Amino acid sequence: MKEKIVEIKESKKNTRQLILDAAFSFFLEPRFRDFSINELASRVGITKPAIYRYFSGKDALLLEMEKYYFDSIAVRLRVMQSSFKPIIPFAELIQFFVENPELINYTIFKMTNDGNFERTFAEAMLARGVRDEFGYLSSLHSLKEDFLERVQQLYAGFSILFFIKIREKISKNGNCVGSPEIFGRKLVQFLLGGFFGVCKKGETAFPQKISKARKEEHSKECAIFQGLFPEENAIFKAIASCCEKCGMSSVTLERIADELGMAKSSLYYYFDSKSQMLTSLMERELSLLTEFIRENSVEARNFSEYIWVLFHSEIEFFCLRPSIIPVLGWMIQNVSVTSLSTNSETPQTIWEKRMKMLFESVDLGFPLPPSYLMIWLGSLPAVAIIFGRKHSLSREELFLLIEMIFDFVQNGLEENG
Repeated sequence: MKEKIVEIKESKKNTRQLILDAAFSFFLEPRFRDFSINELASRVGITKPAIYRYFSGKDALLLEMEKYYFDSIAVRLRVMQSSFKPIIPFAELIQFFVENPELINYTIFKMTNDGNFERTFAEAMLARGVRDEFGYLSSLHSLKEDFLERVQQLYAGFSILFFIKIREKISKNGNCVGSPEIFGRKLVQFLLGGFFGVCKKGETAFPQKISKARKEEHSKECAIFQGLFPEENAIFKAIASCCEKCGMSSVTLERIADELGMAKSSLYYYFDSKSQMLTSLMERELSLLTEFIRENSVEARNFSEYIWVLFHSEIEFFCLRPSIIPVLGWMIQNVSVTSLSTNSETPQTIWEKRMKMLFESVDLGFPLPPSYLMIWLGSLPAVAIIFGRKHSLSREELFLLIEMIFDFVQNGLEENG
């Protein structure tokens, strides 16, 4: 330990960066609670007081991390914008995040814990000289005027995040995933072209035209009568109440127990942690949702109709389950929803089974398991309703949003741009 501290005195600049690197190293794996100065000092190999020689306190360190994060992304974006060669929008940025997993996990952490982070990010990029070539940064301030653009950004942003994490998961399982450059290019091509751009006519996921009358028929089938549906779980109601008071990241089993008016030992008897409790409860709800979707999709004539039913069933379901939305947002942002897919006992619709057997068209530089594609589709309505609640969208606006996302999935962003 003494040798390392002596080395620090010799190179103040290097040590400051060493501390920052160690702070970001906590995010090499998904991390959804803050780290302590003691943990950081241990990781760097110095004493806690030594940290304070370079940063006046924890808040100063966190601000420097945020500055470093913004600077790193802004530099990459400016380099992309200064290139005269034709590039696919966002492909190089995707590659950058793939090569720097600590930054994508840091992004998720900030989004989870700061509801204004998206706007802070936009303002930071503009302040650092990044040109707003695609209208993304400025449109964050005008949802009503740029509704299409914001929905495109919602769809693309979540999809990019989702597939980056899926690639990471597949890679950690020992499978070949190809180069980050190829992944970035192929992912953007998929988002721009949708299923129409990657599927051949006659394949399961090749888009089929759905008439207005047929869409309305399916939408009616997806409607839920509240009196015939099980009541919301009391724990979810308690979690939602806690979220309003202190935010999801500060919700603990103790606070949930207090909200329920029960001893915390009662919750600890059934659950070891908040994460285990949320996952377990959401699995029950998603099992109910899956059964609901399976019943509604019996009459779907093709995969396009199935997606329409899937999207509308989920919107109807979550509209009747408002207390689930904070938990849903936490799981979506943490991409831990993917863990729910591995349960072999989860009931499947006929189209999920057919996709598992037949669909191999989405090429991201590696074979994409159909189960992950289905999770992506199933997550999109959840993302939509979280977005809708954040921006106080009406029921009509929410269904317009999900119909736009349906079109993006089918025909891509390029067709709808």
